[in-house]
Amino acid sequence: MTVMMIELDGGDSLGPRMVELERFPLPRKAGVMVGLWPWPEFVPAGVLTAESVARSMARRGGVQALAVCPALVSPAQTMLALAVARLLSDERAAVADDGTAVITCAVRPRCAWESGAIVVPHPVTVFTRGAAQSRVIWELTDADHRHHLLCARDPTGRPHLTAVA
Repeated sequence: MTVMMIELDGGDSLGPRMVELERFPLPRKAGVMVGLWPWPEFVPAGVLTAESVARSMARRGGVQALAVCPALVSPAQTMLALAVARLLSDERAAVADDGTAVITCAVRPRCAWESGAIVVPHPVTVFTRGAAQSRVIWELTDADHRHHLLCARDPTGRPHLTAVA
């Protein structure tokens, strides 16, 4: 188990948070990492795309954090994506607990905009011994859940207001 600090860009003022990344060998095939405690579980996608399997699992409920695992994706980056999904899920549950699962991916997911999916990049700073690295973790959400993108990063629940000139 690797312990490190991560900070989501634009996050709350709490600063970096300590996370434990479990070592988890991934199969070569695509699937979904389900954020169960204490150990995550890998669900193979089979003939379907990993993105569609993750979206289907999120709609069914019962899980709060999912990480899409395309074929041959880095296991370490996938575990980071799962940690980010858990953090985002915790933040959103504190604001409005509607049970919506957070789906992330270590690489930009391939999904068509026609399917109603929105892909959002989350810059993440990873702090390890004596170094800081920047990563991008991608979130996959549905158009009908876009309200999470507006108010989830503000712990008070107030939506962010942006003026465009």
